[in-house]
Amino acid sequence: MAETFEYINAVTSGGTVQYKAPPMAAEFSTSTSYAVGDYCTYKGALYRFASAHTAGPWNSAHVSEVSLAGDVSDLKSALSDTKTANDATVDASLKVTYTKQTIDLTQVTKIAGSYLDRWGEVQSADQYDIYMIPVVAGDIYYITADYRTAPLYGLYTDADTISSWWPTTDQGSWQHAVDYEIEIPTGITYLAVNSGLHSVDAVVKKGIPAYHRYVTLNELYGLKLVTSGDSITEGLGITEEQALDPSQRHTYGFLAKEHYNMTYLNIGLSGRTMADVSVDGVSKNGFAVERYLLVPNDTDVLTIWFGWNDYAYGYQSIRDDYAMAQYGKYYSQLTEEEKVTIPSANQCKTEFIGDINSASTKTWGGAWNFVLNYFTVTNPIEKIGVIIPYFDVSSSGTYKTQMCELLKSICNKYGVPYIEAMKPNDVPSIGFSDPVQANASELRAIYTADGTHPNKEGYLRIARGYIPFIARI
Repeated sequence: MAETFEYINAVTSGGTVQYKAPPMAAEFSTSTSYAVGDYCTYKGALYRFASAHTAGPWNSAHVSEVSLAGDVSDLKSALSDTKTANDATVDASLKVTYTKQTIDLTQVTKIAGSYLDRWGEVQSADQYDIYMIPVVAGDIYYITADYRTAPLYGLYTDADTISSWWPTTDQGSWQHAVDYEIEIPTGITYLAVNSGLHSVDAVVKKGIPAYHRYVTLNELYGLKLVTSGDSITEGLGITEEQALDPSQRHTYGFLAKEHYNMTYLNIGLSGRTMADVSVDGVSKNGFAVERYLLVPNDTDVLTIWFGWNDYAYGYQSIRDDYAMAQYGKYYSQLTEEEKVTIPSANQCKTEFIGDINSASTKTWGGAWNFVLNYFTVTNPIEKIGVIIPYFDVSSSGTYKTQMCELLKSICNKYGVPYIEAMKPNDVPSIGFSDPVQANASELRAIYTADGTHPNKEGYLRIARGYIPFIARI
């Protein structure tokens, strides 16, 4: 019997080249009927049936011999007209070439008789012009022009505010740039190009956007990330950025947004809890009460991180409920004789934690049950993840560990992925672990602002665990 082999056939459909592998071709048999497109081998050669063949002797009129050279020729013929899509061309050799589109500078704002100097200031000069090109972060531009005492380009955050320019110093002699590549950074809305220097008019081309280089590997590109939590999420420890909106602070969420080129909203707020907690009549605005409604309906990725304030105030809220029910006043207002009639702190802690089936949002377990059910069933978000909080377990360690263990069980109950901020294999440590690390105090001195809240360096470490986490949820 002749050798059988798998052959790759190329066909075209709507101008798109598609590949399919026919099954292993068997030796021709006089007892077999063949349909159009079937394959067989005969005397060592591969054949494809061009017309139907009923069982019977070999009929060369029904078949055409298949040769690799012949099909490659057919493929090149099918691609003889270059296909173009998404600023790219594919030719007959299957080579992909990205197109650079020349910008029509007559269609953009021109500051006539001016140039941008090496200090980033606009100066008057009749023979020069500045072209202000609207741009989007991530786009690629190529500039062909001369420069020396004036920079090749400047980057503006708006039409009147310059951010940076290049080069920043006098080059000494005339330099000529040909297709100098620049990727537009975040926050830039205009590319200013000097033209006419040394009597050379600038030529600006737009290339394939930078994200095209990795978008097929980055499933989070352009998606909306929302982070919710307390002061750790808000970024309270980045003291130098407190004047900024939380979404602009360099927290773990911001760093993930930058890494994946996502849109981003940070709704973390200092002092807030997951559960419905209040102390001395002051509500902690629990996420499970109303703040969960702040998550926009167009959210693609949501992560939730609570724990510190629930630990600190949760049992006090339960204790206040007992005091109000029994005496009509808060626990802090009770006499010492009255206080001894109220369940102990440990009893209130156990009641606050609840269990995996708790329904009351006044408990840790019940609040998480409500929130995860809401975001997985009632108003589902496709990608949702939880950060199991870190604590200082050198005190009240059992209580804190119970909170973490219950939260993991509830996440498993709803099929929600999580990472543990106290597990170095999940998140590089900033000085919190269970059990306590030998170098905990040294790490906290480096990576926190106050022994609890991460500083900028701390968020960089947390992001090393958080960034890959959101890619797999």
